[in-house]
Amino acid sequence: MAGKLNFFTAGTNLPLADGNVKTSKMVLIEKIEEYERTCAKEKDDFYASAKVCLKAVIKHAENYSAFAEKLAESEKDEKRKEELIKIAKTCKKVPAKPAESFFEAVQSVHFLTYCL
Repeated sequence: MAGKLNFFTAGTNLPLADGNVKTSKMVLIEKIEEYERTCAKEKDDFYASAKVCLKAVIKHAENYSAFAEKLAESEKDEKRKEELIKIAKTCKKVPAKPAESFFEAVQSVHFLTYCL
């Protein structure tokens, strides 16, 4: 199914891009914009809404990152502070950019399933 936009893998409700969490949601948005330029008119609304949804997931992750940073600033327990900093760093990266570790992949899938 290469070259086609596949938001859902067969038989699941797990939104993925070509079944791969290593695909950046920004790359998906770029693909959607390519499809929008060449798609049939009746698909315009679908692609526009898909783009809005993906941008909202990215914004949610950015907000989550900012909140974790704020919590880390006032955290007194060093271990918890390190955890919050890792959360903030991860949420700043995924799902907008590709996951490079299991931790990032789980976080990316969580945002997608929670938001969509």
